[in-house]
Amino acid sequence: MLAVPLLASVSLGASPLQLGIIVVAELLPQPFFGLIAGAFADRLNKVFLVAMADLARAAIQLSITCLWSADALNFPTLIGLVFLGGIFDTLAGAAYYAAVAELVPKNELVQANSKISTAVTVAMLVGPPLAGVSLSYFTAPMILLANSACFAISAALLWRCSCTIQRSSIPESTRLSLLGDIREGVNYINRHGMLKRLLVVSLAFGFLLQSHIALFTVYAVRTLSVTPPALGSIIAVGAGFGMVSSVIFARSAVDLKVVTILLLGLVSVASGWGLLAASYQFTHLRSPFFILGFILFSIGTVLYDIGAVSMRQIMTIGPMHGRVTATMRLVAAVPAPLGALLGGFLSSCFDTSVTFFLMSVLCGCIALFILLSIRSWSNVSTSSRTEAQNDNHQPA
Repeated sequence: MLAVPLLASVSLGASPLQLGIIVVAELLPQPFFGLIAGAFADRLNKVFLVAMADLARAAIQLSITCLWSADALNFPTLIGLVFLGGIFDTLAGAAYYAAVAELVPKNELVQANSKISTAVTVAMLVGPPLAGVSLSYFTAPMILLANSACFAISAALLWRCSCTIQRSSIPESTRLSLLGDIREGVNYINRHGMLKRLLVVSLAFGFLLQSHIALFTVYAVRTLSVTPPALGSIIAVGAGFGMVSSVIFARSAVDLKVVTILLLGLVSVASGWGLLAASYQFTHLRSPFFILGFILFSIGTVLYDIGAVSMRQIMTIGPMHGRVTATMRLVAAVPAPLGALLGGFLSSCFDTSVTFFLMSVLCGCIALFILLSIRSWSNVSTSSRTEAQNDNHQPA
């Protein structure tokens, strides 16, 4: 995340606008190739696809390093390689969680996703500081070379796993054209009442989450006068609590319905935003309210991700996992610019603390939307657990 922008800034003299173009080039493949990636994921061995995507990303990072070493790297070439890397990011994203859904029994998906969330949180906690320290001793291309080696190792491990996994793909006899497969995936969600509800929840929560990302730092530094070092420490503490919550749920979530975890996440995020808003009004409790609010937000986003991903995996049949995952990821990507604009618009109309309060209320409304049809959401968890138990008791 740090190496490519730093390389562009230091070695190529990139302007802020060009650095923004790099970010856009990395994110642009998701809306353009997301559905195509999902269709490919349902046609092929998903673990094999992730391995190939890792191998391709290793080659891309190695290419950037080699071009820089040969003094042949320019900005258009870097943009093209970043865009190509974004395509393989999209492919890996569509195949990864679809592969988890195929490999893990339905009644163990929450635990599996909790463990994945723990690993991701640890990587986010350790990665940026490690990169910062490494950049003090090594050049950005050397960091890219290390990234390339990590992707290559991951590809080798996944390749070995893919050779022993029986894939669940679209049967040859029923396979449509690529466009037909994409249309079939979209229609599957459209006909599935609960998946449509989850899509609405994901879209609404995505808007609010992007608004938070757009407002949080400015609100903390300008409105509440939180110093940058203190803000960094608070973010690290929040991430640590998120990691602890994912570890706890990895051990104890077997006794909880998935919808319970989803609701706990939404209520925790709503409470966190409420405390962030209150931290401006109650000056004598500003620090504890702000810290506790961000901790609750961090815990809530982890629980929401675990619940939403597990719910999607449980509700989807095997040959549809790639396309449903890709469609949901596409929907999650749509609110990114619009949610940020929404946050900025609300802050221009109201005080930022009022905006956080409104976000808290809206997040509570999402939880209420689920509660109004709680029986249907609960049946998803119950039926999946019963199905898994029946599979376990079938005679060999």
